[in-house]
Amino acid sequence: MKKTVLITGATSGLGLATAHEMARLGYRVIVGGRTERRCERVVDEIRAASGNDAIEAVACPLSSRDYVNRAADVVLDKFDRLDVLINNAATLLQTRRITHDGLEATFMVNYLAPFMLTQRLLDRLTASAPARILNITSRTHQRADRIDFDDLQSRNDYEPFYGAFVRSKLALTMFTYELARRLEGTGVTATCVDPGYFRTALSDSPATPFYVKLLRPLLLSTPEHAAETVVKAADSAEYDGVSGVCIGRDGNVATSEASLDRDAQARLWEASVELAAG
Repeated sequence: MKKTVLITGATSGLGLATAHEMARLGYRVIVGGRTERRCERVVDEIRAASGNDAIEAVACPLSSRDYVNRAADVVLDKFDRLDVLINNAATLLQTRRITHDGLEATFMVNYLAPFMLTQRLLDRLTASAPARILNITSRTHQRADRIDFDDLQSRNDYEPFYGAFVRSKLALTMFTYELARRLEGTGVTATCVDPGYFRTALSDSPATPFYVKLLRPLLLSTPEHAAETVVKAADSAEYDGVSGVCIGRDGNVATSEASLDRDAQARLWEASVELAAG
């Protein structure tokens, strides 16, 4: 029986490169993306390139609680097992935007949506154990010194990159560590993956710092190169049973002191449960 992997943000960049490689390895790949049309186009591309017909599309926009819950419902209805969940999708917005259910969009897409999707699919992952949850983080999370629990929605100090974006990656890292502890003994592992700096569509965003745009042409790493780290974390026997760490290209990566604060991790979890419930 083929192992099944769901990859969010799989229609471009790192997610697309990861989907191609997981298909080549023989996985049943669920391509998650913002629209059904984009997902179907990628499904055809991957099938043709890999010779693997077990590629499926699930529209998985992450910009609202309703969308996340609908996507989870589709996955649970269509797929009887889930061996790997890769929370890859992310956004970088120049101005503060509010989703239709009242949440700041960067926080929703980059953090709360992965939290919600993971919770909804957790029973299926557990039933498929051994299973793995991978959250794609970034070393930029180190630029955030803490989570401001009084302003999770960035009402007071919205700054696109060094504010909302890096805080969302810090939150995702903290969530991963708390999740790993809660999953002990289930056969499901949770790890962060830091694929390093590579040429990505996010670096073209108007919200990207100018110096990053200048450096982009000098970056040798491509999405395909970065995807090697993600695929290793998802598939390699080296990571059987490994949980609660951040995996980089050359092994485990140290994350920030703020990300390791267990009290803050637990507090973030409880706050996230409330926000997910609406």
